[in-house]
Amino acid sequence: MPESENTDVESLRLGSVNATVDNIKARALNSSYGCAYYPWVKILDSETATPVWVPPSIVALGVMAYTQEKSQVWFAPARI
Repeated sequence: MPESENTDVESLRLGSVNATVDNIKARALNSSYGCAYYPWVKILDSETATPVWVPPSIVALGVMAYTQEKSQVWFAPARI
């Protein structure tokens, strides 16, 4: 499959940011102590060397762990 076609198919899988926000708001969740990560992320599976789609929370946890290792826990998570 040509790269342009592959990209088009992948972009359809990501969904719409607006639709995602509307769906979360419609649930009327108490988000005082929560967060939502979007969209799903493609990473390289280290065992099979193939790209796989994972929930964004997987990457967020990695960023938090990296931040804790490199700085103090009260600083906002950020990838350096």
